[in-house]
Amino acid sequence: MTITLTDNATNSTSKTVTLKTEADSLYSVGEYVSYTPSKTNYSISASLTGENSSQTINPSELNLWRVIRKNSDGSIDLVSEYVSSIRILFNGKEGYKKYIGTLNTIASQYETSGITSGSRYMGYDGQTENITDETALNKSAPWTEQTTASNSPKGSTREAQGGGDVLYETDTDLVKAACGNLIAYKVNATTSAQSYWLASRVFSKISSSSSSWTFGARGVRYNGIVSGSALYGYGGGGMSSYLRPIVTLKAGIQASSGDGTKANPWKVN
Repeated sequence: MTITLTDNATNSTSKTVTLKTEADSLYSVGEYVSYTPSKTNYSISASLTGENSSQTINPSELNLWRVIRKNSDGSIDLVSEYVSSIRILFNGKEGYKKYIGTLNTIASQYETSGITSGSRYMGYDGQTENITDETALNKSAPWTEQTTASNSPKGSTREAQGGGDVLYETDTDLVKAACGNLIAYKVNATTSAQSYWLASRVFSKISSSSSSWTFGARGVRYNGIVSGSALYGYGGGGMSSYLRPIVTLKAGIQASSGDGTKANPWKVN
């Protein structure tokens, strides 16, 4: 905004200043936000997980969130304080291929028109959402060495074929900085911490044997440590874990009440 100042001698000076709005002063990183997604039911198709049947979640059950980032456009990234009340299963080649894309689809169910401007599943930072190049998946021994950050960067052929990534670290660093750690409790049952999925793949060579390998999915364990779970390959199988999505609050959304504490979070709907 440009403000023009005029003195008594009719001399004028123009100065550009930035006015701080009420929204700018709210939602500090680490603070709590009461936000209830509009959907109360979503069925996850079996074709998206590699399971034999669909799985159903209630997005509206996750209604307490933490601020993890204030974006330059004024929007706010929020991570759910709790994880979902049910576990979601992924299994086999199809589950592995679609794992990250499915998690992002699930995360989008936690959006609300007019309040959020987007979403992502925790850990997503540009990884291949749905693997279409099955070259590595169909080999008896895809690679002779364990995947590392240096040989599976974002956009590389190996990452696109399922070679794994460490891109989840962007979100885990944000959450640790905002919340202190990665530990999360199940909504409405907060007596013990639970594991939950991360949007990140990992290729593991189990031993020196060329046939001992798995394609897996990363997650956060009950103690807050990141680890991998086998979905497909030698010794692979299905795994289940809880959900912890991230949504983006639209720029300019005002809180109707609250002070940002857990006992009295900012209320946006």
